[in-house]
Amino acid sequence: MWASGVGHSVLDVIRVIEECWGRPVEVHPDHSVGDRLTDWVVLDITKARTELGWSPTVDLRSGIQRMLACLDP
Repeated sequence: MWASGVGHSVLDVIRVIEECWGRPVEVHPDHSVGDRLTDWVVLDITKARTELGWSPTVDLRSGIQRMLACLDP
């Protein structure tokens, strides 16, 4: 489960990926549905907190760094 209840714009996520990876990310927006690069994504973790007692322990930057470590030997 990768959610924190904190919103990040897609562009913010792309910037963090670029900073952590040390290279630019090529983005191909779907222009047929508008410019999605300015949308916000916020995953609601209320149910996971109340029913499972789960709370996030990894922030966005750390999660991206972990993910990239698995991809880039």
